[in-house]
Amino acid sequence: MIIVDVYNRGKENITIHWHGVSMPRYPWTDGPEYITQCPIQPGSKFSQKIILSSEEGTLWWHAHSDWTRATVHGAIIVYPKNGTKYPFPKPSAEVPIILGISVVAFKG
Repeated sequence: MIIVDVYNRGKENITIHWHGVSMPRYPWTDGPEYITQCPIQPGSKFSQKIILSSEEGTLWWHAHSDWTRATVHGAIIVYPKNGTKYPFPKPSAEVPIILGISVVAFKG
């Protein structure tokens, strides 16, 4: 289990969504605002409890509120348990690459 403290230093409400992480005991802290959780207001903090079970590899998270979903994101790397092997040859180096998206609206 890990606890992630989310500090909202922005000017908009925000929620955080985790991809690749099962949230069976805490589904109300993962996803769209006002549907699965109340948003974290500007200047506020929220602690999310993440319970990892069989997850392994590079997982990612992103904001799940309006335009912040395109700019607030990151990775979390879960290594195999001690004493177990990678399901592929162990890499000689690791470089997380996080690609962001931007949305552009054109007026006809």
